[in-house]
Amino acid sequence: MSLDLVLMAGIFIALLLVPSVSGYDADLGRVDASILVFSSIGILAWPIAFNAMDLYASIRTSEMSHLLLRLGGASLAATIVLAAVAFAFSAPVKPSFPFVCGVAQFAVLGMSRTLLFVPLR
Repeated sequence: MSLDLVLMAGIFIALLLVPSVSGYDADLGRVDASILVFSSIGILAWPIAFNAMDLYASIRTSEMSHLLLRLGGASLAATIVLAAVAFAFSAPVKPSFPFVCGVAQFAVLGMSRTLLFVPLR
């Protein structure tokens, strides 16, 4: 779970600080409350979704297709929550940013899970 938080925070912040991707003008002297809520959800939604999809349980006895299906479900849930929070709090980001971030986070988490899964099999 700690590795997931570090990965999600790194990806989210890296993408957020690229204005062409996020549309956010990072003025470190002034931080909007909506971006703080949005960022917190963007980082914490994944571990919560992983826990809900039982992705922190032992994966040694799981089929790879079942694992990827649960990972996709968690990804979809976290991305929808992030998009809803961006809309609800009027976060100063492009409308496409939650989806770009969700795909990037899914790719990194999918790769890390696959790299962990293959040696355990």
